[in-house]
Amino acid sequence: MTVAASISSLQNFILREVKPVLLKEWIHIFNDTTTLRIAIIIPLFQLLIFGFAINNEVRNVRTAVLDQDRSKQSRQFLDRMEASTYFNIKEYASSKSELLDSLVSGKAQVGIVIPPDYSRSLAGKKTTSLQLLLDGSDSTVANQAASAVQQLGVNVSSEYMLNGRQGSLSSQNS
Repeated sequence: MTVAASISSLQNFILREVKPVLLKEWIHIFNDTTTLRIAIIIPLFQLLIFGFAINNEVRNVRTAVLDQDRSKQSRQFLDRMEASTYFNIKEYASSKSELLDSLVSGKAQVGIVIPPDYSRSLAGKKTTSLQLLLDGSDSTVANQAASAVQQLGVNVSSEYMLNGRQGSLSSQNS
């Protein structure tokens, strides 16, 4: 059977079988005001409820931190994280296993590991990295948290490079 024959067969089926049923239902809905109200009100009600219930805005993500540097610079970075309203630091871990336990148990959705040479790297204007651990059970939170940390890191490192002063960031919040 060719494509043209298949399309013609489908059109004939729609005209013979589907169109009369649609016409009958259309007439029934407009003759019965209760059905018409239900057909209009329920979808509108669902649209309103779901429109307010679904919120993709990520705020106050439970965060655990392992700060191996414990310097003024790492503290400034963490202060910036909390000021951003994306993150709510709930726990300061003393080891990587403690940080992982927080993520696995659900106490935290995001884990940040600041390496021991963070402040030295910033002072020496070298590349430095933070480790970001994410709970992937909610991909929206994970993706937005990753983007926020990345942007915050870019902002902080740019300020250090532009200011040329080690240990000082401007007071503006990201």
